[in-house]
Amino acid sequence: MYHMFCEYLEKVMGWRCMVKNNLSSLFIYLMRVREEDLRAVKEIEEENLNITKVLDCIRKNYQYITLKDIAKNMHFHQNYLSRMIKENYQQSFRDLLCQIRLKEAEKLLINTDLSVTEIDSRVGYHKPNFL
Repeated sequence: MYHMFCEYLEKVMGWRCMVKNNLSSLFIYLMRVREEDLRAVKEIEEENLNITKVLDCIRKNYQYITLKDIAKNMHFHQNYLSRMIKENYQQSFRDLLCQIRLKEAEKLLINTDLSVTEIDSRVGYHKPNFL
């Protein structure tokens, strides 16, 4: 931009050609940067979509879902999926699943007359000492 401005002010022979060429170079540079930004945004959007799908899957199937099930369903390696969950939710898959189950148990305790044993079973704790 500085060189184009100087060319415009000084108006030395060929200044229009220099401004035009510099402007073309600037536009090409901006298009390249734009493409790189778009690729980065697309990668972030895909990762956000994936983590949203993971959370939806856990919420819908919290009674019986395992990390292995989700990884297989989403075509991820279990270790990769585990890291993705840890990075996005600052807790392990097991802790996240436990949190979701406990929230569902809380809702059932407040809104139903079910016993604690029945609620445990409904939210996915099939063994009394599983917690």
